[in-house]
Amino acid sequence: MAEIWKTAARPYWAYFGQRLVDLADIPAGACVLDIGSGWGTSLFPAAQAAGPQGLVVGIEIWDEHVRGMALEIARRGLHNARVTWMDATALGFRENSFDLVLSGFAYVFFSLQDVFPLLIDGGRVALSSWAWQEDSEWMGELVGRLLPEDAAECEGEPVEGSLGKRPRVYALDTPQTLEGKLAAAGFSACCVLREDKEFLFRDEEEWWTVMGRSGWQRHLETVEQLGAGVLEGLKEDAFEMLQGHKDADGIHFTRSVLFALATKTEQDHPPQSPS
Repeated sequence: MAEIWKTAARPYWAYFGQRLVDLADIPAGACVLDIGSGWGTSLFPAAQAAGPQGLVVGIEIWDEHVRGMALEIARRGLHNARVTWMDATALGFRENSFDLVLSGFAYVFFSLQDVFPLLIDGGRVALSSWAWQEDSEWMGELVGRLLPEDAAECEGEPVEGSLGKRPRVYALDTPQTLEGKLAAAGFSACCVLREDKEFLFRDEEEWWTVMGRSGWQRHLETVEQLGAGVLEGLKEDAFEMLQGHKDADGIHFTRSVLFALATKTEQDHPPQSPS
């Protein structure tokens, strides 16, 4: 059985954030940009890897996350990390500012072509993207059975035996699509690795809470508006299906991630401090 990362102790976001930093192999003293920092699951391990002579700049569009990370940076007394509000579609940095750009599950929200000029020659980009979420797939089928055919949330495939469609809360990638996007942006030496990881949830309620924080909230709110008891019925159906994944130690699900690494190769430019 694959090693289990206990969500009760640390969410899977933190696990994959650390893995992205490990694979990026950040050298001491590096200047790093973390796009879509979220709660800092890549930013904080990147700051540790870069060391006191390095700098990690995190950008995030959600005010709550920016405030939370800023408070945590201060609490930890970090002088080599900072976070700022910024829309990833309008990156406000000078060219040749960074040695490395990280982005955990957020590259779909910005252009890789815009990232390319921000890196020094020989600079690298490290991305993570979903390949598969076992529990989200069948959760989508359960929700899709309830949503009306023309619901705005129905953007996925039809659900067998229903007029509804399976909503999707995450973007799926393949090694080929990631390599193609990086190459089209000008990057070379592209390498994509897949990791399948089993996660453990203590019980049904913990799993339900995590799902509500992992993109399903708006879909569940739509289901709740369908009438009294509909959401509770969905929850009961989900809990019944969970029994097939339940062992004595808790509920097991596999999540699969792609990690993509690539290099900028261009004429030499001296690195500059980010604005």
